[in-house]
Amino acid sequence: MAYDFSLTKRKGQLWAEDKLLSMGAGRFAIINPGAVFNGMELADLDRLKARTTCYASMRVEYLKIAKYREELAKKAEEENHLVSARDNYHVAALLYGWVMYSYQIDDHPKKLSAHTKCVQCYDKVIKYSKYPMERVEIPFENTSFPAILHLPPNVKKAPCVIFIPGVDMIKENHPNPKRNIYIERGMACLSIDGPGQGESNIRKIRARDDLWAYEKAVSAAIDYLEKRPEIDSQKIATFGVSTGSYWSPKAAVYEGTRKNRIKASAGMMFNWNPGFDWEYNLANPLFKHNYMYMSGVHDEDEFDKTVAAAMTLEGFETDIKCPVLIVGGDYDQLCGPEDVMHHFEKIQSPKEVVIYEGEFHGVSEHYPEAYELCADWLKDVLDGKQIPKDKRTIIPDH
Repeated sequence: MAYDFSLTKRKGQLWAEDKLLSMGAGRFAIINPGAVFNGMELADLDRLKARTTCYASMRVEYLKIAKYREELAKKAEEENHLVSARDNYHVAALLYGWVMYSYQIDDHPKKLSAHTKCVQCYDKVIKYSKYPMERVEIPFENTSFPAILHLPPNVKKAPCVIFIPGVDMIKENHPNPKRNIYIERGMACLSIDGPGQGESNIRKIRARDDLWAYEKAVSAAIDYLEKRPEIDSQKIATFGVSTGSYWSPKAAVYEGTRKNRIKASAGMMFNWNPGFDWEYNLANPLFKHNYMYMSGVHDEDEFDKTVAAAMTLEGFETDIKCPVLIVGGDYDQLCGPEDVMHHFEKIQSPKEVVIYEGEFHGVSEHYPEAYELCADWLKDVLDGKQIPKDKRTIIPDH
């Protein structure tokens, strides 16, 4: 079953996506090249690039590679090669996860099947992990949403980073259990499927920014972490990617006017454009269609007036009480530096902006170092290191 692009006014522009894919852009669609940093295999992305001719075929090719990786994992498991089993199950889970995401239709049988496979494969990653990992449920508004808790071994009270995925990501996408950048720094990580994402999407928990849904979900995650004896509840931070780079400071706004429990807020890949105007009205129509589906609002005019209009930091900047970091590229096609700086200037807490010259939204040429930069900054803040009041860094193209 294809997408129902009748939901969006720019439905006819989908031809442009298929044209790019037919020209060999498959490796750069949906999964950023930096996905290798988070666990994907470059060989698999190259196969995808070579075999993809349109969006529909990309879904088929992802599924083929997912099944191949799962079979490799099962064989390794049977032979007691548990490291190889873990690594192949991880890649399979990531691939099944994208197939799940690609069906933006509630209860679609192929979506549900891919979700089941994603969960089963990632359960094996948890089973064979070299450090403690577990699936957890976060109580939230008469229901609960799922998360994965990564815990550093031999740390009694660990600082914790709440990872907020972008709209085309799921909690399994980050961190990479093969090389967890938080565990290596003595920090825990709670990776969530917030409203509209991953398993929450399957459960029809919607992303409604006009109702503060995501911010409330992050606060609910903090409520949960406060009850975990392994976590230092005085050292909790948020880190978001893409749309997560907006939800991270927005959660800090929500907490800043209430219990103020977020001690650092970092984001990567700019998405501070008021009302997400660039993303929803100028960029690939898939973006807007996806968020309409996540929000459960299928009338575009209503979406524009309610959900999209509420997606802004405008007027909230001074409510942020914790240090803030935002990292992205000067050619970001979803949110330009001018929009970032408009809000950045109004933030009164310690703040830092890092701009990579020549980079687009995915920061793909500097992906690993940008993630590491954010992890180091979060650790510094949670460790009590003095943060400059206003730091601005431009990293030149080279």
